[in-house]
This record gives sequence, structure tokens and C-alpha cells, in this order.
Amino acid sequence: MHTEREESLRNTLVTAQKMTEEIKANAKREADLILKEAELKGERLLEMAHRKLAQVQAEIAELTRQRELFLA
Repeated sequence: MHTEREESLRNTLVTAQKMTEEIKANAKREADLILKEAELKGERLLEMAHRKLAQVQAEIAELTRQRELFLA
């Protein structure tokens, strides 16, 4: 009876440890995924900002050209 209880407790402990390891592994995978998604979103935002900057610079160049033509 005593050994059965000991064995049962040991099995419960092993199961709890395995569950803890699985929870930690799942949390790490989820954190890695969230981080990767954030990195991709940041890269997309940066790319959009660069495109917008190029567009604004092109508009400035065009306005400068038009001004020069007007003054000439």
C-alpha cells in the first residue's frame, strides 16, 4: 500500500514536470512567433516609410524644377 502511494506520487511528479516543460516550450514558441511577427511588421513599416520618403523627395524635386522654370 505504501509503495503504491509512493509510485503514484512519483508518477504524478513526473507528469507535472513533463507538463511544465511542455508549457515552457509552448510559451517559448509563442514568444518566438510574436517576436518574428513584430520584426516583419517593423520591416514593412520601415519599407513603407522609405517609399513615402522617396515620393516626398520626388515631389520636392518636381516643385523645385517648376519654380526654376517659373523664375526663368
